[in-house]
This record gives sequence, structure tokens and C-alpha cells, in this order.
Amino acid sequence: AKEESTVNVNDGSIDDKLIEFNLFQSRIHEMLSKADKAIEGNRLDEASTWLDACEMVRQSCPSFDFPMAKLLLKLAKTKGEDDLFSFQRLVYEEIQSDLEEVTRFCAEEGICHEDLTRKLKPVTLLVGSLHDREQDHEWRCALKSDSLTSKVSSVRVHAGSFKDQNWGNIKGMLGLALYDSDGVLVTRCNLFGTYRDTNYDYGDHPARVLNMQDEVVSMARPGFTYALEYRVGGGGGHSLHVTQWYCKIFPLGFLPSSESMHSYTMHDPEGDAG
Repeated sequence: AKEESTVNVNDGSIDDKLIEFNLFQSRIHEMLSKADKAIEGNRLDEASTWLDACEMVRQSCPSFDFPMAKLLLKLAKTKGEDDLFSFQRLVYEEIQSDLEEVTRFCAEEGICHEDLTRKLKPVTLLVGSLHDREQDHEWRCALKSDSLTSKVSSVRVHAGSFKDQNWGNIKGMLGLALYDSDGVLVTRCNLFGTYRDTNYDYGDHPARVLNMQDEVVSMARPGFTYALEYRVGGGGGHSLHVTQWYCKIFPLGFLPSSESMHSYTMHDPEGDAG
């Protein structure tokens, strides 16, 4: 008799990963469901917390996408937000492949399809070089944006180099400030902490991404402005030196590809500026 033999090529690892993925997916849907129930129960802070948690998951795992824009729009309406376009735009980004759903959504919201397809562009600020030896403890403006035309989803900021006088007391800071339409300070974010402080861990080429968890992003409104600010520090001998200080502000409703989120600092091999 012919002896039969079998080889088990499935060691279970693929099945385990699939189970883990499905479990992760079910947890996300559970979070979205809790957010929806919180909105229905008018527990708006709770709803915001659940949706913020979902957004953090999406930013951490960009390849794992899930629809949540309609819940964000529902929350904005329940809160009585005046400007809903940014949220409507997010919904459009999720449903644009289904023309019938887009048509139905536009009819429900009373908006035109052409408005939703209008291009949203990030705002870019760049300070090429900053060297300041005037010593005090005030925040100074290096560059200010034009008035915002929408709410903001995230801000990406980095500097080609960031240094102080490299001796003595530590006081140098870089900040991103948000001002309202009357020029009154709304909030300010100390971007990287104090240079050379024991807790400073950004190095000489600091970079950071701010999102809806940060007040300087979540509190932004149309008509507000951003300012790149810095503080030298007082007391004698202090200075601050920054090059290629770059800030990119992404409007709410703009869904960048992974490629557009990358930015690079280039250096001339001979050290020339330009």
C-alpha cells in the first residue's frame, strides 16, 4: 500500500495575525460606537475623547483606515459649530468613490459638489535663518501666517538647527502661538522645551508633529493666525541661533498622502547658504 504523508505548511502564524487584526478592528468599531452613543446622549466631551483616540490610532497606523468623518460632522453639529465645511469635506474624502452617496450627502447638507472638490492647501512658514543676541524673557515673533481659512487638523514643524550660546544658563525656546482675529493670544506651545535642559531630547535638528490633542491645533479657527515665536532669555550672554525653521499647517479636511507628510532639510556640501 502506498504510504500517505502530509506536511502542515500552516504554522498558525498567519491565522494568529488575522485574528489579531480582526480583534483590533472590532475594538476600533467599538470605540466609534461609544462615540456615537455619547453624542446621542449629549455627552460631548466623552464623544470627543473617543474620536480623538480613534484619530490617534489612524495617525499611528496610516495603512489602517476606517470611516469616522460622519461622526465628526455629527459631533460638530451637536456642538453648534458655525463652520461645518471642514467636517463636510472630511466626509466627502471618505465617500467620493460612491457618486450616489456623494449626491445624497450634498442634498442632505445643502451644499454643491463643486464646493467639496475645491482644493485645500496646507500653509507653509519658513524662517531661513535667525540669530538673536538681544536678551530678555519675552516671546518674539519670527514669522506670522496669514489668516486661517479653515480649522486645522495637524501641524508639522522642524528646524535644520537649533542652538543657544552653548554655555551658562539654559533659556532658549521655540514656540508656536495661536492668535484670534483681534490679535489676542489664544494659546502658545513650547515646541521642544528649553535647549540643553536635562529633559531636552530633540537634538540639534528638532522635529515634532502636533495634532488635535494639542490646544494650538484644536483651538484654531478661521480668521485666527499662527506665529513662529522664540525666547532668548535674559541675564547676560544669552543668544539663540536657528536655521531652516519650517512649519506646515494642514487644514481640517485635507487628507495628505504619506509622501506629502515627509519633509527634508538639505545642506550644501561646501556650507554655502541658499
